[in-house]
Amino acid sequence: MPGTFNGKTLVISATPTAGAKIVYAGAATNVAGITISGDTMYSVKTSGKVTTLYKTPDYTNADAEAVAVKTGLGYFALGLSKIGTELFMLAEDTVGYGNTTKIVKMDIVGNVIKEFDIVSEFQYGALGIAHTGAANEFFILARGSNDADNDTLIVKKLRLESSNSYEVVHEFKVTNRGYGYTSRIQDIYYHLDYGLFILTNDELSTGRNRIVHVDYRSNVNSYIPDGVINVEMKGDKQYNLESICMKAGHLVLAANVITGTGKAEDRFSVLNGITYEKGTYSFNCALARGIKVDNEIFVDDLGKKS
Repeated sequence: MPGTFNGKTLVISATPTAGAKIVYAGAATNVAGITISGDTMYSVKTSGKVTTLYKTPDYTNADAEAVAVKTGLGYFALGLSKIGTELFMLAEDTVGYGNTTKIVKMDIVGNVIKEFDIVSEFQYGALGIAHTGAANEFFILARGSNDADNDTLIVKKLRLESSNSYEVVHEFKVTNRGYGYTSRIQDIYYHLDYGLFILTNDELSTGRNRIVHVDYRSNVNSYIPDGVINVEMKGDKQYNLESICMKAGHLVLAANVITGTGKAEDRFSVLNGITYEKGTYSFNCALARGIKVDNEIFVDDLGKKS
């Protein structure tokens, strides 16, 4: 796992370990969001305006399959988060981005409890949702005017009210060009101890992904990322990350995959090479052999050796 540091940003590369499959159920084919409640991982897959909710406690097992708990949800899903055992899905109730952007509150079996219409804050739609760790607050990643308009990312912190209303309590920018890929932004995740993670793909490639990290502070309005994780899965024809969360000190990912034999499948995976613990993180890296320095002994004019 190589790493480089330019004085501001640490860039490391990591290879994920394959986890459980998220198989097709109903008409939904594209994984769009994951979140974990207790030991159970929840995920949504979407196609057009049809979404399926899945669950699995065995997400690290490559031989396991997530189970569909609700099919036929009438939304275009964009992301998934949670508070306790309640799920919050970022979605549109039309096909495509913008015009109907909302947060859909559901129970863990997919019954819709409430909708929060947030379209007035997101002119072109939104791309990711993450719980802030406080009461009813979420980070929402705004979508630019098109997929290429991602040099600077806009994130808004929303507080959901007891009615169907909300309040914007903070807005900030993240410089993205030169850090994450700007051609496709997929999701965000936030951890109180480890900050904000932004998931990006290079749409010009079938397998290049970057996770951008910022050390979020509520009084800061502009960020340059302090960390970038390059993620590739060797041997697959396509490996595009779609969503991210954390469990047991490791980042958990969901990806659209086309295997080396051409089989299409969505899977969980885990970045085991990076461990988050006690407010910090660690990773293993290999050292490249450098120039040899001989053990020569020099004697100065006073007879001292060095």
